[in-house]
Parts: sequence; structure tokens; C-alpha cells
Amino acid sequence: EQFVVLDAKYRVTRSNVLDAMRSAHLYRDSLRWRERPPSACLLLAPAGGGAPWLEEPPFWSAHGVGVAVVQQGKAREQMEQILRQVLRF
Repeated sequence: EQFVVLDAKYRVTRSNVLDAMRSAHLYRDSLRWRERPPSACLLLAPAGGGAPWLEEPPFWSAHGVGVAVVQQGKAREQMEQILRQVLRF
């Protein structure tokens, strides 16, 4: 059984993304469901580019945290892809 933590953010500059990653690390380190940590803790951002390395699924897999870009008008497809990706971890 797996679970994922998603935290919506609206500021996408590098400094804001890096500051927000603190919450993703806290969630990954402290939240448990059935005594298991989340598969991933991702910040959801409306645009990318603030910290591009955090947007890469291999980074998510290696570190359990990252940034997922979800754009208006494409949210359903992007969320389906994100969830498929992180539930493989």
C-alpha cells in the first residue's frame, strides 16, 4: 500500500521553490500511513523552471521529494501521469 503527499504552491521562483521544499522534506520524514512513509512528497506548481532538477521523476524516485508541474487546462492528464510515475516507486 502506498500514498503520496501533494502540496500545491503558486510561487515558482527558485527561492520560493527551494524554501517550499522544506515542507516536502518534513512530510516525507514525519508522515506515516500504516507505519510506512509516503512514496513521494511533491510540490505542485503551475509552471516549471524555478528549480528544474527537482522536476525530474528520477530525482523524485531517488529522494522521495520534488516538484511536479501541473498547468491549467492540462491538469487531469498531468496528474494522471504524475501519479502513475510516483506509484511505481
